[in-house]
Amino acid sequence: MAKAQSLARYKQQKLIVTTVLEELKTIADELNLPHASKEIQGDVKLLDDETFNLVVVGEFSRGKSTFINAMLGKTILPASSNPTTAVISKISYGTSPAFKLIYKDGRTETLGEESFKNLKVPPSAEDDCSDELEEEARQAEWVSGINYAQVNYPLSFCEDNVDIIDTPGVNDISQERVEITYRYLNKADAAIMLLSAQQTLTASEIAFLKEQIIGNQIENFFVVINFKDAIAEKNYQEVLDFTKEHLTEHLKGIKRFPPLFLVSSRQALTFRRKENGETLSMKKMLELPASLETTGFLEFEAALKDFLFEEKGRVKLQKYVSRGSNDVKQMNKYIATQILYLGKS
Repeated sequence: MAKAQSLARYKQQKLIVTTVLEELKTIADELNLPHASKEIQGDVKLLDDETFNLVVVGEFSRGKSTFINAMLGKTILPASSNPTTAVISKISYGTSPAFKLIYKDGRTETLGEESFKNLKVPPSAEDDCSDELEEEARQAEWVSGINYAQVNYPLSFCEDNVDIIDTPGVNDISQERVEITYRYLNKADAAIMLLSAQQTLTASEIAFLKEQIIGNQIENFFVVINFKDAIAEKNYQEVLDFTKEHLTEHLKGIKRFPPLFLVSSRQALTFRRKENGETLSMKKMLELPASLETTGFLEFEAALKDFLFEEKGRVKLQKYVSRGSNDVKQMNKYIATQILYLGKS
């Protein structure tokens, strides 16, 4: 009963927000502001989409793919320490695993699990190896035609219309793949930003938080510090305190301070692979943690579950309320400028 009432209240509030945005679009049209009108129309369309987009971002070598694999409990997404992620991956709920490429020209291609795992841009060829250069060029041309990879998987976090989106590194060597990340952040309802415990909060990461997360009115995001297993236990709290202090310094005025988590994605994935009955190599067995709790993943996942269950609808509505408020400010500024101009003429 409570869930039904909550859903009814959400739909009523969504209708109100949609109506206001449509009225703002009409005003933008009357003021001859085509760019603002187009942006508002885009927001109406995104609000109408019931999907909740949770985008995972971070610089390359922060372990984004391994992090999502740990949530999946299996090595599914291609992972590399180099900036070689070929396409964006969108994980949606499905009762059984399925993998599909969505091409920019509208074509689709179904892949097997192993083929999907090997989906990545090849490493740069040696300058004197013409065969490798030709193959790299063919691969790059093929990859450039892919819009995104659709992964359906029985992941509980994705139930009730939640998509988890694994993006290329924000400092990827390919500008095109960086722009893909920025494009999805514009659609994001919430975000998870991965940092490294070995190099927490670089200047470029602070700039990215300000410009692409806060700048896109993403007020709800998680900060996950990966590679817990790479630092000494005595330094855990120091890393958390350092990150919190610098976030506080650089993100003044934000409405919701992001929750912080220190995790080992690699160890969590290894533990779950063993728990799910996979036969692990001796090397992986040596990485096996004493428990999943020690990896920090249980604490993070509990917080994410609560967030998605209790706040998902409110967060989606609030994002477009904030965008609408910003549109009003911009239009008021335009009107004030026009009045000033007419007064001088």
